[in-house]
This record gives sequence, C-alpha cells and structure tokens, in this order.
Amino acid sequence: MTLATGPAPVADGPDAAFAAYQRGYHRTAYAEALKRLRADPADAAAMALIGQLYLDGVAVKPNDEEAARWFALAAERGDAPARFALGVMRLDGKGGPKDVDAAKALFERLAPSGHAGARTISASSRSAPIRRASRPPPTISAAPPTPATPPPPIRLACSPAPAKASRSPTSRRRAG
Repeated sequence: MTLATGPAPVADGPDAAFAAYQRGYHRTAYAEALKRLRADPADAAAMALIGQLYLDGVAVKPNDEEAARWFALAAERGDAPARFALGVMRLDGKGGPKDVDAAKALFERLAPSGHAGARTISASSRSAPIRRASRPPPTISAAPPTPATPPPPIRLACSPAPAKASRSPTSRRRAG
C-alpha cells in the first residue's frame, strides 16, 4: 500500500480542491481551497472544505472551533453541506456550546433544499426533541468465535469431476 505524498496530480478547475481531498491529497486540497478563496473570497464550497479539513484534522491540526467558524461562513453563503455539518456540530456541542435550538433552525432551513439528513432530522424533531442517538459500547467476548463449517466447494459446469479416492499401492494387501 502506498501513501499519497507530494503534490496531487489534479487539474486546475473549480473542483481541483475537492478532487485532491477525495484522493487523500489533503495538503493539496487545503492549498487549492485557499487559492480559490484568494480568487473569490465568497467561495462557500472552499470554505466548507477548509472546515472539513479542520474537523478531520488532516493537513491542519484538528480544531473544532476553527471548523465551526469555516462551516458558519460557508453556511451564511448558502452551502448546504456546511449548514448540515454546522448543525451536527451544534447538536453535539463541538466547536462551541451545545445549542439544540440553533441546530434545529439550521436543519429546518436546510430541509426544503432536499438534503436527506436534514429532512430526516427535521421531520423526527417535530414529534420528539432532537438528540443524538447514543450507541452502547461494543461487547467483547473472552472466547473466540466458533468457526462455522466451511461451505462445500463450488463446482462449475466446466470444472473437472472430483477424482475418486484411490488406494495407495502400499495399502493394498494381497490375498494369499
């Protein structure tokens, strides 16, 4: 397995920063997003990408407050993924104090745009208050799992028939 190092082989264009991010070239994605912001200070997609880089802690030190700031800037400019990410952060209390009302407002503003996550959260919040589902910790068994019986081998029509078991010459006894 090789790790992505050095500058990313991405073409210039509106998606160069996101393409680099998807390929794992996080430093290149950060540099491309900053280049896009210098060219257009209102580039919401570049702001959202920088927020994601801070949230993930790749190419930059992880910093929830900085991620929330970038997501808020992008959300103000109408970026749907940034608005959703900011809502989840507010719901979890990451990057600032926990604020369920602010999260709910972000999700409700986002739901009409068709964002599936926001629609689901917004619809469920009408009947019950919004809260993150907590998962129980995984249970660890002391005994290893019992291996299942392996399935029989798959025999294709073009496969040779299995060989018949034959006796070895030393195992035959002559009657005598």
